[in-house]
Amino acid sequence: MKKAVRLFYIIYTLYMILFCSITSLSLSKVIVSLVLLWIVYFAFSAGFGKEQKIFNTQAKESLSLLGVNCDSVTWLRIVLIAGMSLLLAVVCAKFYTGMTPIRLISNLRNGVSSYQNYQRYFATMELGKMTIRKLPIALLMGLNRTLFYFSFISLTVSGRIKRFKSIVYLFIISMGHIYFGLARGTNFEMYQLFTLCAFCYILYHVKNNKRINYVLLFILGVIMVCFFLVMLKNRGHSLVLEPTIKNRIFLNYESLIVRKFPVIVIAVEYVFGYLGYGLYYITVMMIDVMASTAEGLLDFFIPITDSLTQTSVLANIQVNWLPDLADYIDSFGFIAVFALLILFGRALRFLGVTDKYSDLFYVMVYFAFMQMISFPIGNFLHFSSELIAILFTVSLILFGKRIRIRVGMYSFSITNKNTNYSKRAINE
Repeated sequence: MKKAVRLFYIIYTLYMILFCSITSLSLSKVIVSLVLLWIVYFAFSAGFGKEQKIFNTQAKESLSLLGVNCDSVTWLRIVLIAGMSLLLAVVCAKFYTGMTPIRLISNLRNGVSSYQNYQRYFATMELGKMTIRKLPIALLMGLNRTLFYFSFISLTVSGRIKRFKSIVYLFIISMGHIYFGLARGTNFEMYQLFTLCAFCYILYHVKNNKRINYVLLFILGVIMVCFFLVMLKNRGHSLVLEPTIKNRIFLNYESLIVRKFPVIVIAVEYVFGYLGYGLYYITVMMIDVMASTAEGLLDFFIPITDSLTQTSVLANIQVNWLPDLADYIDSFGFIAVFALLILFGRALRFLGVTDKYSDLFYVMVYFAFMQMISFPIGNFLHFSSELIAILFTVSLILFGKRIRIRVGMYSFSITNKNTNYSKRAINE
């Protein structure tokens, strides 16, 4: 897990160095946020302790996923469960975006921006508020996300993904995840899928003591960036060199990279809002707000004033994400955040010991991984579906000795070690 986090922090660092080399943003200023970034990593690492080989190298004979044993059950059951997951994604997308599969295909063929339609529909229906009408959909989406994460992580990290039934099963439920992203016209679902693939790939190779192919991960990252640019093009962006990136950041046309590799510079520019803005925001908060006065410097360690309001104006936040790290430092102070990161690592280790490092625990590890890579650039886990998935997973680890769901003549049992399927008459 730490190796995966470290890889993403290295990517963040290299990206900001490249960004500073093609813009007016000074690396001497950004170094402040980069140092803070690595302090976050080492604090969590100190709490988590040494990584050890806690996964069995040999997969269990079978694995059940809410009644789907991908090793031995019939194709019909696999298609039914995966199809149910896909159907739930379509239903949730219809609720949040008003989009149907036919309309989505039409929009994609005609180059209509699904993102703009989604924004209008979301505002018109006032879906930003939690209402009784929204609650069942949010719960269904959270449980569907839990099934997606649990299925993907347990099947890939164990090596069962090599079996054809498992591939078909994951392909169908992944289509539901991608469909929801396309219906919204956003890149976040594809980014989640990218981070999930990278996380599972690294974890599988660490557990089996295999060498990680970083070239393969690089190719996966390039594919993700290309998809991101295509989605931006679909939103109406022209994808050309922009002289002004933010109100205080300008493109440096004298840079050799800008003159020789304009295509790379375009990608770097447009990715900045997702990959680099959070670190820029932290830089502005640290240098222009907190370090500018004695009161601001004290506020870094012990929160006494609101630093986010002034920082958001100076950093021209607009529609960009507020990085979790800046939010937590403003709310609790760096001393408390440092201590909480150590406790976060220790708590994750405790959950592993409690759950005896089952598949459910590694779903929790993925959520921890997402939070760690979210600290410097956004707030990936602040969505209702992700919060429900986390709550559901932690509840199963700590309290879920057995949860049984009866559907007709079938009984599904979920335990904190694995999920078992049984067929029993209701009167038994």
